[in-house]
Amino acid sequence: MITYKWTIDSLKCRPLVDGFTNVIEAIDWSLEATSDGPIYIENCFGTVNIRIDGRPTFIPFEDLTEEKVMEWLMISLGVYRIKAFEDSLSDRIGKLINIPPITLPLPWAE
Repeated sequence: MITYKWTIDSLKCRPLVDGFTNVIEAIDWSLEATSDGPIYIENCFGTVNIRIDGRPTFIPFEDLTEEKVMEWLMISLGVYRIKAFEDSLSDRIGKLINIPPITLPLPWAE
């Protein structure tokens, strides 16, 4: 079993856009995958741009919640990219868990 943790690392903002202050332009995010049993951790990170124009409502920066920004992140990434990131980390952990054995030379052989 692998658990995934999405995190908002930072927000890039424009100081002033159409009379609104501190308008989010991009979300920096990270994703951590952790296996149970033998514990292996893999992660990835990225940035997603947020459309500044065409927003139906504006939420002042100081009123934003982590849940709202996470919602924007998930919508911006879309289900296929979310699954691709999670599958990629799962595959990397699978390779760590299932490392094939290697044959080493005998330590006393010359």
